[in-house]
Amino acid sequence: MIARLGLLGLGGLCALIPSPALAAQSGAASLKTRLERSQIYQGESVRYSVEVENVENPPAPDLSRFSQFDVELLGRSQNSSSFTVMINGRQVTQGSQGVIFNYLLTPREAGDLIIPEPTLQVDGTRLTGPSQRLHVIRPEKQDLVHFHLKVERNGRYPLQPFVVRLLIFVRKLPEPYSGEDPLAYLSQPPELYVPWADVQDGLQAEDLSSWLSPLRARGRGRSAAYGFGINDLTFQTNSLFGRARSAVFDLGGRPAAAADVEGVPELAGRAGEYFVYELRRRFVPERPGRFHFGAVSIKGSVITGVNGTTPVTREIFDVGGAGVVAVEDAPEADRPASYQGAFGTRFALAVAVAPRRARVGDPLTVTLTLTGQGNLAQAGPPDLKGDPTFTDLFRVEQPTVDQDASRAIYTFSVRPLSFEVAEFPAVPYSYFDLQKERYVTIHSDPVRIEVDRIESLGQGDIIQGDRSDRAPGSFTRAEGTFGNITDPTEVRQDTVDLRALLAYLGSLLSIHVLLVLWVRRRRRLFGDPVRIRRRRAVPRARERMDRALAFLAAGDGAAAAEAFESSLGGLVADAAGIPEGGLTAREVSDRLRQLCVEDQLRERASGLLETCEGLRYGGDVETLPADEPGRLLEDLIGALRRGGRLR
Repeated sequence: MIARLGLLGLGGLCALIPSPALAAQSGAASLKTRLERSQIYQGESVRYSVEVENVENPPAPDLSRFSQFDVELLGRSQNSSSFTVMINGRQVTQGSQGVIFNYLLTPREAGDLIIPEPTLQVDGTRLTGPSQRLHVIRPEKQDLVHFHLKVERNGRYPLQPFVVRLLIFVRKLPEPYSGEDPLAYLSQPPELYVPWADVQDGLQAEDLSSWLSPLRARGRGRSAAYGFGINDLTFQTNSLFGRARSAVFDLGGRPAAAADVEGVPELAGRAGEYFVYELRRRFVPERPGRFHFGAVSIKGSVITGVNGTTPVTREIFDVGGAGVVAVEDAPEADRPASYQGAFGTRFALAVAVAPRRARVGDPLTVTLTLTGQGNLAQAGPPDLKGDPTFTDLFRVEQPTVDQDASRAIYTFSVRPLSFEVAEFPAVPYSYFDLQKERYVTIHSDPVRIEVDRIESLGQGDIIQGDRSDRAPGSFTRAEGTFGNITDPTEVRQDTVDLRALLAYLGSLLSIHVLLVLWVRRRRRLFGDPVRIRRRRAVPRARERMDRALAFLAAGDGAAAAEAFESSLGGLVADAAGIPEGGLTAREVSDRLRQLCVEDQLRERASGLLETCEGLRYGGDVETLPADEPGRLLEDLIGALRRGGRLR
């Protein structure tokens, strides 16, 4: 019996140990998929990853069948694992090498969706990963919350600002509490997702911190802060590694008035039933076009009634408040030929010509400088090549352009076609005046120049002397005239050694090739912008860290937070070779994972950046220990150097 039990136990143990065949199979190529969440609301996105195992340098998987989703590739990272077991007294090491492709999926519709199988072709073999299920919750019909978007405009052209006003109507509490803010009794504020928190291309607006910091709810009396969460923004509390807490924003709740519900058909005549909250933002359009402000969503609890003194809540999800703002181009009617897309006021055009004196065909440099208040960074150069006033007098080359928000400099190279040209004419330039709302044409001053003829020699200008003018000691032969030679035996015809000449030319060519290769290698090593950026990453990050610590010592939390984020985010961006601006704490953590930085160090970096985000929204500066950021930066530098990312 004991022997039988022993055999059973040995058999069970063997079942737990993979056979050599299974061990070999563990190295087979395969695809795995992972979904961050299985349920989201319509309008939200979800992270999705595909891991390609045991394929060296795999291409991205084929997701062409994902027709129900908008797919954004976030990046790729390495994943490897190994373990050792004893099989029949022999040590066997097993492992896998994987590359993870990370995506962001945004469903195009609601309902129970199937995320199709990703595929990959490897050496003629088709690999297929498992599908996933995702439940997308659609907005439900309800009368508790309504959205309405209003736009206040000062004009319809570029550079004329407009204000977007999002009105959020929340049903009042029942009597006798109807005069009180219905959000004040919620333990968790509802969360808004506002797409236009990110400023789209072609618009200017104040940055996120400047816009939302004044709206941060700080509590009223002894009561906790209440209001709305916005876009999952958080701030840090208590300590460097304290738990992040959702930021709450006070949108000024008040009883709705009749003017608030104008343009909201479902609330016509019902203003008295709702509280209204307002989120507003000012935008300045930089160009003509149609700017879409996507629908805002809300999810969370709202109060539907009161049971005695206990609020009765209901979970809701709704979407609304979308709109479009059309910014018009300058009118086509009466548009001058010299108009090049400039909008603004008080423009002026200055000119400089150098040199002022030249010959026919010589180049002149004409510099036109446009100043004023307007879209100078987008204004096009004067069209001199299309104006006969200039092309009849000069050959005009295409200009170079140097422009920013304060001025635009257009540099032309022109060549006079005739010595009769006496000046460089005044240059007309038209812009659309935003105050007068009509075209205005300005002119540069004409510039006096002198153009000389090109002197040439005619046949009669060539003088040939007679034999009596020759120098003593010269004589004439069929081969030509040789001066200062008195002995005819010195006159001989030299022949060229062709082989020596070819050898000489070959050596020159070899030296030239070697020199070109050496120069190219030096340029590749020292002119590569990626290498230059990595070499400068460490001193730049340390300089920013010193500035951040100085701000922290002075008690300026917002400035310190911005400098800390710039130091750490800039170092990670330089190492990864990506644009620096706008890296969030999560994105920094993801990039560090891709750069194979250990988890503990990534968590420290993420914790510091989340603390900085809290300081930007008015958090307590004392929550940030002064010695941790510097240590963290040096530890990150060491880790990235060990990984070869700062060479």
